[in-house]
Amino acid sequence: MKFVLTTTLIDSVIGHGHMTWPPPRDGSSMAHAGNCKLPNEPRDLTPEDGQCRWFNQGCQAGMSKCTDTFESDPCKLDGSCMEPTVRDPNARTWDYEGTLVDWTRYNPWRSPGWAPVLSPCGQAGGGPTYHPENGGLAPKGIPQGMDGRDLPELTNVTTVWEAGSVQDVAWSIHANHGGGYAYRLCPKDSDLSESCFQEHHLQFTNEISYIQYGDDRANRTAFEGYIVSEGTHPRGAEWKRNPIPACGDASGGEGCAETWGEAVPLCGPNPGDKNSSRGFVCTMPPMFEPPIPGLFGYGWSACFDGTGDGTYLCSDEERLAQEELFKFNVIDQVKIPADLPGGEYVLSLRWDCEQTPQIWAQCSDVTIKSSIQSAVVV
Repeated sequence: MKFVLTTTLIDSVIGHGHMTWPPPRDGSSMAHAGNCKLPNEPRDLTPEDGQCRWFNQGCQAGMSKCTDTFESDPCKLDGSCMEPTVRDPNARTWDYEGTLVDWTRYNPWRSPGWAPVLSPCGQAGGGPTYHPENGGLAPKGIPQGMDGRDLPELTNVTTVWEAGSVQDVAWSIHANHGGGYAYRLCPKDSDLSESCFQEHHLQFTNEISYIQYGDDRANRTAFEGYIVSEGTHPRGAEWKRNPIPACGDASGGEGCAETWGEAVPLCGPNPGDKNSSRGFVCTMPPMFEPPIPGLFGYGWSACFDGTGDGTYLCSDEERLAQEELFKFNVIDQVKIPADLPGGEYVLSLRWDCEQTPQIWAQCSDVTIKSSIQSAVVV
């Protein structure tokens, strides 16, 4: 019974994230961390989704291609499911103890890098098919299924990195699906395929990561992240565990799911009093220890009602509280290989989820200045 309910929860969730530094082509920025609105939209209670809707849907390890569906285990459609390659229990982000079945085992984060993608820069709405019931809809003004590689380069931003240097990279969470992430480069004059990005997988300088609200470096808080490199693809590639734990129940804090064994919503109107609200509920304790006390949960999408029509079941105050809590950037420092040839590159963020068969991905444009070029300039 518990497994059936869990599967229902997976089918209804909506989750999103986006790269915030270097500035990606989709218009994200560190100032708009955690916010899925387009940068020019007013701050109100009717969000126009923008930056966080570039992803890949229906992707699990062992599959030859993503299905663009939101079935719980799309790999079972053709019997291509691959057992987890990462066995480190500390890498887990979605290990709900109330379930009797390991229902996340085929999802991307259980085998980081092994699942295919529709695009290493994401597709608008997760793929060609419109799935509003789980967030699979394109950003405002963008065709459903548009490839993120086809977005135009930013005209007012130039990011220059020197070969051999250490550089900041950052991403943000709008709705928390657990899992982990990595950064990869690919020469811009290539085909920008996933295999190309995998050939230039960047290493982290160390375990230290940072939480920073907005673009104010003064409020940056350091914490010890968790690097995963065994069982990853390519072999030995470094990934970091998503440092923000979800709430401690099967939905992770998507508060409008049903409670275990009871057809009673966790938020929205109280069945005993239609004029009152049950409010936002986050089951404790969180999935694992948060990097900063109090920084955990599902995110602004916690009150999504599963319809995709823009309605929510939590109060406006509760939604705004979740929005404010999740306006942070997760910042890391990566090593730019000293022998990397100078030229124009594309940087890809890949976030492999654990709760769902989804992979978020966005891309930025970066100019690499080789160490030889630097020596000549000096």
